[in-house]
Amino acid sequence: RHKWNKLQRNFRINDIVLVQADNIPRAFWPLGRILETYKSRDGNIRSVKLRLPNSILTRPVHKICLLEEAE
Repeated sequence: RHKWNKLQRNFRINDIVLVQADNIPRAFWPLGRILETYKSRDGNIRSVKLRLPNSILTRPVHKICLLEEAE
């Protein structure tokens, strides 16, 4: 497919992300900070551990949106 020909940046620790929630509108998705990243055998990040304002959870990268990159 033409869509995945270019390599994109992997998520990193301390990136700020929006956490997708299926049961609430996009305007109310919570913000989170990445604490840990989990790689697959091919070296790409497939899931991350996030700190939310009141909890810590693990989400796949397809369910988060990058807002601000870590330095």
